[in-house]
Amino acid sequence: MIEEIKLLNIFYKISKFKLKQFIEFKNELYFLRNIYWTMVNNLTDLNLINYYKDFNNHYLKIVNEMELLKELFDHMPDKFKLSDINKYKYYNIIKLRKHIIKVSNYISANDIGLILEIYDKKWVNNFTDEEYIQLLLYKNFIKPIYIWDSQNHIKENVQNTTQIVKNILFQNIIKSEDIPSENIDVNNTFTVYECSNLLNDSKIIIQKNKKSISLLENKYGCSLFIKLNDIYIVIQGIFKDDLFNMAIKNPFAKNIIDLHLDYIKLNSFNIPYRFYISYFEITNLRDKIICSSKLLCEEIKKKYNDFQSIQGKSLMLLINEFILGSKYRKIDILTLFLISTEEDQRLAFILFDVFKSKDKKNIATEIYNSLHYSIRQKLDLAKVNVETEEKELTNLSETDIPYERRINLLKVSGDVKTKATEKLKSIKTNFQGDSKAQNWLDGLLKIPFNTYSENDIFSFKSKFIKKLSLKTVSETEIEKSITNLQNDNLINEWSQFKIQKKEYLYNIKNVLNSVVFGHKDAKLQLERIFAQWINGEQKGAVLGLHGPPGTGKTSLVKNGLSQCLKDKEGNCRPFAFLPIGGSVNGSTLVGHNYTYVGSTWGRIVDILMTTKCMNPIIFIDELDKISHTEHGREIISILTHLTDSTQNDEFEDKFFSGIKLDLSKALIIFSFNDISLIDNVLKDRITVIETHPLKLSEKITIIKDYMLPEITKEIGFGTDEIIIEDNLIKYLIETYTLEPGVRKIKEKIIEIIREINLNRFYSENIVFPYKITKEYCDELFELKPKVKVKKIIKEPAIGIVNGLYANASSIGGITFIQAIKFPSNKMLDLNLTGSLGDSMKESVQYALKLAFTLLPIKTQKKIKETPFGIHIHCPEGAVKKDGPSAGAAITLTIYSLLTDIKINNEVALTGEIDIIGNITAIGGLEAKLYGAKNAGVKIALFPEENLEDIEIMRKNGTSPEDNNFKIIAVNNIQQVLELCLMSKKKDKK
Repeated sequence: MIEEIKLLNIFYKISKFKLKQFIEFKNELYFLRNIYWTMVNNLTDLNLINYYKDFNNHYLKIVNEMELLKELFDHMPDKFKLSDINKYKYYNIIKLRKHIIKVSNYISANDIGLILEIYDKKWVNNFTDEEYIQLLLYKNFIKPIYIWDSQNHIKENVQNTTQIVKNILFQNIIKSEDIPSENIDVNNTFTVYECSNLLNDSKIIIQKNKKSISLLENKYGCSLFIKLNDIYIVIQGIFKDDLFNMAIKNPFAKNIIDLHLDYIKLNSFNIPYRFYISYFEITNLRDKIICSSKLLCEEIKKKYNDFQSIQGKSLMLLINEFILGSKYRKIDILTLFLISTEEDQRLAFILFDVFKSKDKKNIATEIYNSLHYSIRQKLDLAKVNVETEEKELTNLSETDIPYERRINLLKVSGDVKTKATEKLKSIKTNFQGDSKAQNWLDGLLKIPFNTYSENDIFSFKSKFIKKLSLKTVSETEIEKSITNLQNDNLINEWSQFKIQKKEYLYNIKNVLNSVVFGHKDAKLQLERIFAQWINGEQKGAVLGLHGPPGTGKTSLVKNGLSQCLKDKEGNCRPFAFLPIGGSVNGSTLVGHNYTYVGSTWGRIVDILMTTKCMNPIIFIDELDKISHTEHGREIISILTHLTDSTQNDEFEDKFFSGIKLDLSKALIIFSFNDISLIDNVLKDRITVIETHPLKLSEKITIIKDYMLPEITKEIGFGTDEIIIEDNLIKYLIETYTLEPGVRKIKEKIIEIIREINLNRFYSENIVFPYKITKEYCDELFELKPKVKVKKIIKEPAIGIVNGLYANASSIGGITFIQAIKFPSNKMLDLNLTGSLGDSMKESVQYALKLAFTLLPIKTQKKIKETPFGIHIHCPEGAVKKDGPSAGAAITLTIYSLLTDIKINNEVALTGEIDIIGNITAIGGLEAKLYGAKNAGVKIALFPEENLEDIEIMRKNGTSPEDNNFKIIAVNNIQQVLELCLMSKKKDKK
């Protein structure tokens, strides 16, 4: 029994050992296979950039070595099983590892972390935090090419290699066996003495590659010396492009770059700031990390002198110098011109293009790849600009083409061409010419009939459906169809489209967010329209941006919407601005009849001619400012026709009578502040998008993130030279502006920064960065009026109530409704003052009757016995006041006066009232509530019918409610009296 237990125990230990051996064996095999594939990828990448162009034999040798390595892997199982542990010994793994290290002398893995892991799985533990941060920089920005190590490339160490590698791999788990010695390539490029002397007490040193074999290595090559345990490792490679300036995020790199900049700023005398900053920015990361500040500064001075010398040379001298110069000279000339002005950038492209046309050895590609990535981008942009200019120069003018040919090329019906031909005959038959006919014909030929600005993503689906010969537009049916056809190309096309449409919508969201802050609902509506165009038909749309001024309505359309609609060449959808406010009559839009002297076409046709397409974005501003006259109604009628989807495909201009213009695909957008002033018929055709007043926090964000960088750039300051804190922005908003948007506060900030700029010329005592203070602003705006917010009265009073108002600009506040008695023989004789409108006067009439009916019978009799009149006044007589929303407040005021009961001064209310005392819905609730809160009101009453508006505000996080401000819904006058009137008991207190 004891023997059996011993045997079981031995068997358990053997099994456990075998399992552990299997796991480590499998993991190591997978690790080495991963190393192999990164070596293959590295070799492929280097070959793509012509790294081996000048030494093909070396490349073929590497390929042969990789083939041998592949054969070794082919003898190993793809999926390692437990049963394979008896078949494959650790010798196979060690052989693979040794061969990988041998081949790494020609082509290494493409990741420094993987390379170090070959030597020590826990290599990270061998370095301090500071050293690891340094290695992390190199790991991210160096592309290794080949490596050398002191363990495997020195003959006297060869015999020890087997045991060292075996110990690293199995950590003394597997017993040693005799392994045949391998012939390891000896790389005499480095020696242990050289490495030891260079590293000294350090574990990491980097320097330029002194034995560069290509232009790429000369510009970006480096040798990274690392001491790992007792092994010296030298990784030779090239620095990658820092495309997104991410190196600065590494503390080690940031410290070096900051030191360089400080030194260069102090020592770059007589060199323009723009030049040395631009040159330093395009200095490759290798030189920034490896070179000293002094060396970089001297290089910048040298390059600036060089730039001055070549800038004064003639074009022919430059071309000769560029073509005859070395590769390095060509790179210098291109770089110096490309960091300069647009004119110099175009010159750089011309030099490069001339050389490229004569280049038979593909040196131009090598030079291009050796340029800094940002310089390559500028060279590409210069190419586009030059080619565009050449195209414009070579294009024929329209006047060079005969009228007959131009009429024939029109994309219109035969009737239109016939009319155009008749006008041409009139011109030709008239001895002195027919200027009116000529003007008509020239105008017609400018109209871009059937020409549209299109986006591939919008037209893809319809084209794809035609390709499949389907009648349905359902995506489910489309996917069924392409699945049944089993056509890989169609499946790939459709899959790509599904990816692209998501990317497009994400891009739209980013563009809209970049131009305007907030306005989530407005942006969402626009995204829905884009999604419709992608999935369905590209019909036009009629949108109306409703909201207060200064909140970004125009910016959202002009800078956001047009940027989202780009054609295949990357051109934005043409945008046309049409201010309608103050237009005299309809001829502004649709022109005059052809027969009139001096007649011409209208602005709508003019927009089509200017934008050169039939589906531009037409932004019609200030729609609510159209006059309520016959001329105004004419304009409304034209706009109604323009926006009617059943008619706008046959829009007509009076000047081109009988010529149908299809505007059904145009994107027409209106903007207005007061929706109540819009004609109801026109309003029904507009999809209204609300833009709400900006909250204080939103204004601060807009000023800091959007407005301030733009203003400082415009006036000539850097973004970090002017400091304005949030508290000061808040103070300026609340003290000097009273607006729902940011238009006025922008004017104030511009004035402040302009003043700082002016003072900079007169005084040398201004130190930057300059912090703007409250005292500075108050002194600057000493003679400017401050905003006066009307506050509630100090204590409860009889016949004085806090009414609420909201104007067309979405600014709200309180307005006092005051009532007093005056002697009169007529019972409850009314006297009204305060510029009250007709609607408000009507409210007073029935409020008086309602208040009287609410009185006790005893009080009613007393009033009849001793009649008196009531004077109702709303202060600020110069401001016109109108609307029915003060009905409840007026009733409360009169009731308070008749009963001699005081009204709570901390309560405000709004709501229309009917003759039986029901409180009904009102508009502008959000602005009214914010106005009440700013005036010091503690409780605001609103109609219960407006509860939906409150819920929306709460959902959007725009409700003004907090611990000091409450809102209460009411539906009848009795609730109002209970909540607003002070009891006698309270009054005595």
